[in-house]
Amino acid sequence: MPIIGKIIRVNELPPIGERETNVIYQVAEQGSPIYTDYAVDENGDLKTHAVTTGSIPLELSDTQISITEAGLLTEGVASQAQYNATTIEKLDQKIDKPSADGNVQDYPKIVGLDANGNAAKLPAGDLGKNIANSSLTTVSGAGLTLGANWTLNTSGLYYSITGLNDASNDSTFSTFLCQDASGRIGKTNGKNFLMQLPNVLTTAEKEQFGLAWNNQYSNGALNVYSITPSVLKHEHTVKYLVLQGLNLNLNPTNTSVKFIPQENQLGVGEINCLGFQTFADGKSMVVTVYGDALPADKNYNIVIRTSTPIVQVHRTTSLVTVSSSSNNFNLSSIVWSKKIYNNLTNDGVFGNAGAGQYQSNPNVKAYANEAVVVSALKSSKIIEANQDFYLSFDVSVNFTSPGSTAPYHSIGLMLSSTPLDLLNLNMAGLRVVGRQDSWGRQVYLDNSSIMHAQSPVNPETFNYTIMRRGSVVYFVLTRNGTVLNYSKSISTDALSFAMFNTNMGVSANISFNITELILF
Repeated sequence: MPIIGKIIRVNELPPIGERETNVIYQVAEQGSPIYTDYAVDENGDLKTHAVTTGSIPLELSDTQISITEAGLLTEGVASQAQYNATTIEKLDQKIDKPSADGNVQDYPKIVGLDANGNAAKLPAGDLGKNIANSSLTTVSGAGLTLGANWTLNTSGLYYSITGLNDASNDSTFSTFLCQDASGRIGKTNGKNFLMQLPNVLTTAEKEQFGLAWNNQYSNGALNVYSITPSVLKHEHTVKYLVLQGLNLNLNPTNTSVKFIPQENQLGVGEINCLGFQTFADGKSMVVTVYGDALPADKNYNIVIRTSTPIVQVHRTTSLVTVSSSSNNFNLSSIVWSKKIYNNLTNDGVFGNAGAGQYQSNPNVKAYANEAVVVSALKSSKIIEANQDFYLSFDVSVNFTSPGSTAPYHSIGLMLSSTPLDLLNLNMAGLRVVGRQDSWGRQVYLDNSSIMHAQSPVNPETFNYTIMRRGSVVYFVLTRNGTVLNYSKSISTDALSFAMFNTNMGVSANISFNITELILF
């Protein structure tokens, strides 16, 4: 190791070519008694300060020793001056430690690194652009406050918010999030949304929506197919008319029901009804009127006007006749005749005034499910030939399901001129059929396929109406809140009331009671 030979005090460090070797230069600091020591080896290279590391500041001087380190020489740094210049260049590329607060307007850049450690300036606004690729979890107090309008463009991709709490039963959640045409989101109480809903639904969808919504009114075109009864007696009693059709569940506040003479134009001579009742399914309406509120011996249509949900005016094609010459048939004058299987006796079969009954008896014929008429009951003539009439009667049924469709009970009208026999002679009536399956007990309108089925209820009572106008007869079944109707052409001959009962595999009791028979 070289030995330093002497110490030389100077005011400044000599240039490299003028320095002695193996010496220590003590360089005086201007205006200060302090000296800085520099050691020069045998090659004339300045090695280090001859003091404890860190006790004096780093000094850069391009007049100091030459560079002998191989790594620096490889990089082209051969002298202290080159080393100093390179160091300054590197320092110029460094960022000062920040001490002041700022904002993205005044400081719009941030520093980013690539995979190789290379640095570059980035726009500060880009800092959150890749947020969708991050898995973020919020902490208490965190949130997002917009400083300006903000748009989220999904580019047609799905955007989902999942895991929300179900607040369906929380009355405080009563606000909707909705969009306008531009996609802007706002909160609303839903009024505008619901008001616009009818404009986007089809007619069929409106009808289904109305039926599903409790107490919602019909949205489709209203129509009346039939009116029962079609004949009213001119008297001061309240008459009840059943209108059958579609879309009859109307808002009573915005609806009127009036009677108009058949020959009159709309708005001329119209007479208000007493009131009307609608039903949720929209298939029927009950209208009331005093029998003497309508001039007698005239035919009337019914006019229905409504303004919500759509404006409609409907004039029925069906007619209601008010008759001053009509009269209630004297039911107590009816005479009954009966015929029992094998001419045996069955006291459970009888007629009395406007009522009659069939009670099965196994002594007449052993119970079996068969289409064999075991009882026939017929009244005397109650309706003259070519006479229009309105007949209403109640039927009471009491039997368990026989497990077969073969047995039946027929109640209605037969030709008065036809002798009574153990055959179903009714030309206008109803059939009650029992069966042991999901169909339950069935009631058919006349001999048609129109029927109402339900599980047996014992005893069960329902109403049936038969009307004749000319050669057309109308049927109306009212059972357990359901109203069905049917019509056909029949003879205008004189008629009698009749009931025919077939044998069943179970005990059966069938009865009827004529509530009204009006002739006109």
